[in-house]
Amino acid sequence: MIEVHRTYDLVAVRELMRHPRIYSNSVDDGCPPPEKLVLSGDSRFIYLLVRNNQEVLGFFILVPYNLVCYGFHASFLPSAWGPPAFTAGLMFLSWVWLNTPAWRLTAEIPAFNSLALRYARRLGLTRYGVNPHSFLKGGKLYDQVLMGASRR
Repeated sequence: MIEVHRTYDLVAVRELMRHPRIYSNSVDDGCPPPEKLVLSGDSRFIYLLVRNNQEVLGFFILVPYNLVCYGFHASFLPSAWGPPAFTAGLMFLSWVWLNTPAWRLTAEIPAFNSLALRYARRLGLTRYGVNPHSFLKGGKLYDQVLMGASRR
């Protein structure tokens, strides 16, 4: 049974982030190597873990930009790609609308990350813009696609 719940266990989130399939796909050239990764303990950041029974599948990070607009990042282990991640995404959206004052969620997704773009669209996020040449990966600049969803 898929569950999405808030966590204050930054060590668990950090370990997930450092997973080679997650870290290499999530960071730009300015990020430290995985062994030097430090997560923000800022109390405004909200970390949510995704579990299937006791197995951890991934996480979401929410960052408030203001009272009603939050940015988010989602990452899943390869074993959760597909239906489990989609189910978790729907649960995440419900959790946000029920447990935060957010009316708007946004995500900045590098244009080369077709899996993340498809995931965002399946969850109902829509493209509202592009931030050109704003993500440096492997020495190459990429656009970021700006995606968002509003509380219904």
